[in-house]
Amino acid sequence: TASEMWLQKHIQSFDTGNRRKRKQVLEDFLEYVKQSSLSGMEELFSKEAHRFLLRLTSWFSVTLPLLYALPLQLKVFLVFLEFREQSVVRAFFESGVVLSLMSTLVTDFDCTDEVRCLAVLVLHRLALHGRTCKEVLCSKGLIPHLTECILDGLKWETLKCAGLLLCELFRSNPKYQEDITKTFHSLLESQRRPLVQRVALSAFSALVEEEYAGNVHVRNGRTS
Repeated sequence: TASEMWLQKHIQSFDTGNRRKRKQVLEDFLEYVKQSSLSGMEELFSKEAHRFLLRLTSWFSVTLPLLYALPLQLKVFLVFLEFREQSVVRAFFESGVVLSLMSTLVTDFDCTDEVRCLAVLVLHRLALHGRTCKEVLCSKGLIPHLTECILDGLKWETLKCAGLLLCELFRSNPKYQEDITKTFHSLLESQRRPLVQRVALSAFSALVEEEYAGNVHVRNGRTS
């Protein structure tokens, strides 16, 4: 198809280009997808989508220490994950880029709050794919990474997104619920900043409300 040929050409440009050229390829890709009506990456680009994603996940790990064009790369990841295609999610985990995404959340790399927030959103979309994905993310240390992100983040949006991801990791993930509960308690007891306590309280309250609503629904179902 025309879209496959378009991406083939841009993959070639990506493979042979320098950093500036690769950045331009990503910008062109976002614009192309924006103007396309589609219900998935594979529908639009067929197997070329997977070929391109493999290059992107590899390049992200290379450019992370350089802090080069990270927001742009993360926005491309979000576009890939928008349609909840299992093959795309599998590629993210198999490529190893999940560890690089988590590395942006801690002080090892001096990432901006914008980068941290976008990385959290990417990880959140991966977590939405169910219990197995959540368990894998948690097994790789996502909970302490999010804790550090909340403690060190500067902007409310970043902290809020990290808190929401902790909530998502808690849902339907019994293996790690105790760890996440302990994390919320430690954040609530933090004396470093009121904003940290606010994030923890907001997230923890949301989970309590969900649990209460679920129990009420069950009781009503039994009495009806």
